[in-house]
Amino acid sequence: MKEFRSQRNFYIAGFALFLWFVIKRLISLLSAVARKMADSAAARKQAEGAHRHLQEAMQNDSN
Repeated sequence: MKEFRSQRNFYIAGFALFLWFVIKRLISLLSAVARKMADSAAARKQAEGAHRHLQEAMQNDSN
């Protein structure tokens, strides 16, 4: 019975350690995705502003 409990505790500890690494990796991936989404939103906003500015400049040149 003592060997069973020892082995059970060993497997539980191993699984908990594995799960900790998986959760840590998941959190790092999610934060990287959030950063990329924020960067892409800022780049899109900048590109839209440049596009508007170019259209206004082209309209002013044609007049």
